[in-house]
Amino acid sequence: MTIKELVELNEAIAPRKLYHYTSLINALNIIDSGKIGGTRHYDRETEKVDGMDMPKKGVSFVRPSMANNDNLKRITTKEHPREVRIILDAAKASDKIRNFRLKKINEQPIEIMDTLKKEYGIKGNMNKIMDNVIKNVLPIFNSVKKKNGYKRPYDLSSNEKLRSDITKLVIPKLEKILNRKLEYNRAVVFLKNVEDYKKWNTPREGEERFMGKDMPINKSYVKFELVNDITNWPERRKDLYREEIKDKLDWWVMNDNLKKFLNEGKKNDNK
Repeated sequence: MTIKELVELNEAIAPRKLYHYTSLINALNIIDSGKIGGTRHYDRETEKVDGMDMPKKGVSFVRPSMANNDNLKRITTKEHPREVRIILDAAKASDKIRNFRLKKINEQPIEIMDTLKKEYGIKGNMNKIMDNVIKNVLPIFNSVKKKNGYKRPYDLSSNEKLRSDITKLVIPKLEKILNRKLEYNRAVVFLKNVEDYKKWNTPREGEERFMGKDMPINKSYVKFELVNDITNWPERRKDLYREEIKDKLDWWVMNDNLKKFLNEGKKNDNK
């Protein structure tokens, strides 16, 4: 048994803990509102919004084994800091939240492949076909789009030069792999789906999503943890956040970062 399999087995038999990362100000707003707001990500599950099919809203979580530095770098930027880890006890949440449902994000590539296989009548190993398209067709597709000043999906139908180059340089290679003729629009739709497949296939393995507009929170199944040392923040800003955290202290995990932050405030009061 590999190390990865041992970690996955441990997660399967241990209490179901999942993490959601956010900024400190968002964390305090979440506690005030009593819910984590869902956002729209790519998803095959849709709902009607103003007459249009839109991806359903959800709240994404990551399993502990995937909460490593490489993955956290992917979700944390200067513009979108993640000082707080929200810890969800999924087993307890399922008892408290009506119709609670978590969906594994890495189901997305499987759904995409199944849909393409059915809609395009493809025979053969879809994993190999998708890998072949990603390796031998997508680079040309992306190169042609860049060369012709592609900026938005509308360009695929309105830019005549782009359409011409895709028809001549891209579609024949795709048709050869799929062993079937394709009209322009169906070929482009296929390639856009392959782009989505590539996007979802590897980086988001280990993530799960609560399916719903908002996820209500309760102290019985949600805790907040300060994962960064924020004692280097401006004093006025720290004083404001420190008081807010004190008012909501029973929501928080008392770790070293939080102790240091709160103790710094005590030292300042004694000066």
